[in-house]
Amino acid sequence: MIEFRSPTELVLFLDENLPSKVKEDLFFSESAREYKGKTVIDKHRESDFFIFAELRSLSFATGITKDPSNTYIPQRYLLNWTKLHDFLQSHDSLKYDQKEYALLSINEACKLLEVTRPTLYKIIREGELPTVQILSQKRIQLKDLLNYIEQHKKKL
Repeated sequence: MIEFRSPTELVLFLDENLPSKVKEDLFFSESAREYKGKTVIDKHRESDFFIFAELRSLSFATGITKDPSNTYIPQRYLLNWTKLHDFLQSHDSLKYDQKEYALLSINEACKLLEVTRPTLYKIIREGELPTVQILSQKRIQLKDLLNYIEQHKKKL
């Protein structure tokens, strides 16, 4: 459990630690309206209290007050970060897709394959491993490197 003094502190923590897709879903809402015969989608950021209430409804956060007569505004806010993190890992496929599409430098790919740079460049020249050119540097997508490894496994 992580303790915060206000919903704003809690939201700032989430803003720094959540994947962008999750923040988009949690922090923003959309509403549709008609304008000159066309449907217009308005997007606005929810208040920190609304975001906290949403987390509370999902059992990821709670408010604690030291004074039992003060039930409206809690004095402390708790986030069950472990529970939220585990939930996101099991339900957010975007996070895993982003890892697969991560770009590796030539040196990083050499370390993963445990080969020298000339060997890796030979594999690339032979067309067995695609690269992405960013300015003057070559990069290799992690998913392509994993596919190359899978294709070259020796079957016993």
